[in-house]
Amino acid sequence: MINKILTTYASQLEEYLSAFHRQPEGLAPVGSIGNTSDM
Repeated sequence: MINKILTTYASQLEEYLSAFHRQPEGLAPVGSIGNTSDM
């Protein structure tokens, strides 16, 4: 349940930030820590 909440929050935050801030070239996306697979 907490994983679903955090994943949803992270995706909404990413959408919000990408709408207002352009990602520089060569910058790796953040947020894949612990997202190896759903249990």
